[in-house]
Amino acid sequence: MSWRIRDLVDKAFEASLETTTGAVRREIRAIFADEDVKVSTGKTVLIKIAPVDIPKNYLTFMGGYARHPLGNALALVDEYPKRIDQARKVRQAAFHAWGDGTVEKGDVIGVTVLTLMGTTRRII
Repeated sequence: MSWRIRDLVDKAFEASLETTTGAVRREIRAIFADEDVKVSTGKTVLIKIAPVDIPKNYLTFMGGYARHPLGNALALVDEYPKRIDQARKVRQAAFHAWGDGTVEKGDVIGVTVLTLMGTTRRII
């Protein structure tokens, strides 16, 4: 099926797409399921994912456009909350289902955009 595209995803996208716009740096990361999970309409479940490294000083924004026909990843979940100035590695995502079925290992379940938190000096 079309959402099972892990082997077809361009290596540059799989690692990260990096763009620079002015002083804003962004990286786009695909989120891949790392286990088979049965999901039910209206339920939110935690799904193990292929590890996503979040460098220090980066915020994450989840892509709102659905990447899987059964639902979408809503948030990346860490073992415990960490400060933004610490590097993080997440291995779970909250996935909200709007269909019944099975999310299979290797399925793309969402996308996250990592954005570097910059510092600015304000001159008054």
